[in-house]
Amino acid sequence: MWQRILQNKRPLANLNNKSLSVMKHILSLMLIFSTLSITAQTASKDPEYIRSVEIGLGELQKGQCKPCLEAYERAFAISKHSVLSHLRAARCAQMCNDAPKAQAFADKSVEISWDMAAKLLQSDTEYPELGVLRDSDLGKKTLEKTVAVAKASGFNFELAKELDLLSEADQKYRRLNDEYRSKYAQNSPEYQKFMHEWVSNDSLCLAKAEAIIQQYGYLQVVRDDASGGWKFHEIEDETNVNKRRAEVGLGPLEEYAERMGVSWKPK
Repeated sequence: MWQRILQNKRPLANLNNKSLSVMKHILSLMLIFSTLSITAQTASKDPEYIRSVEIGLGELQKGQCKPCLEAYERAFAISKHSVLSHLRAARCAQMCNDAPKAQAFADKSVEISWDMAAKLLQSDTEYPELGVLRDSDLGKKTLEKTVAVAKASGFNFELAKELDLLSEADQKYRRLNDEYRSKYAQNSPEYQKFMHEWVSNDSLCLAKAEAIIQQYGYLQVVRDDASGGWKFHEIEDETNVNKRRAEVGLGPLEEYAERMGVSWKPK
C-alpha cells in the first residue's frame, strides 16, 4: 500500500520533501482505517492451542461438526483472540444445529475485531470453509453487527472509503511499472510518457492527501525511549483532541490508542 510509495524513488525524485512528509502522514491515516486490524487479534503461539485449531479446521473441512466443535472449545480454553477461529467454530456449531453456540462464537468474533470479522465475512475468495456461514442468516446478521459496532465506535466510513480510493489511484502506475520497463527502454518516448503520467498522478494524489490531512489531521506513533513502548508524537491542542475527532466522526483517541498498543490518557 502506502509503504510502496516510499520505497519507489524514481517518480518521487520529482517531488519535494514536504510532499514526502505528507505521504508519510497519510500512511498513518491508512493504518488507522486499515481493514486489517493487526493489533486487534493475536492468535496464541501455545502449541496446544495451535494443535487444537488445526484439528478443528481439519474436522470442519471433513464435515465432522462434533470433533470440530470440541477442538475449537479446547483451543478457546487457552486463547480467545482469533477472529478466524471463532468464525470457523461458528460454522462448526451451525453444522451441529447448535444455534446458541454458533451465535456466541460469531458475536465473539465481532468483539475481538469488528473490521477483521467484516473482511472475512465479505470475502468471496478467502477461506472457502466459511462460505455457508457467509450466506446464512447468522453470517448476514453478524456482518450487520460489525457495521453497527463500527458506527458506535465512531468509525468514519466516508473517510475510509476516500482513503481506499486514494490508495487505489496511487497504486495504478506502480502496478504497471514492471510491465512498461520490460517492454520499453527507459529513454523511449513510450516509457517517458508513462513516467510523466505517473508523476502527474502522484501530484494529484498528494493534493488529495494534503486536503485530507488539513481536514482531519494525522497521528504519528513513535517509540517511547523512557518506557520502551510506543507513544503518539506531540499532539497539537491535546486537551481538545477528542472534541476535534468527534466533529469528524472519529471515536475517542484513548480507544484507538488501546487498539494500537499505545500508552495515552486524555488530559
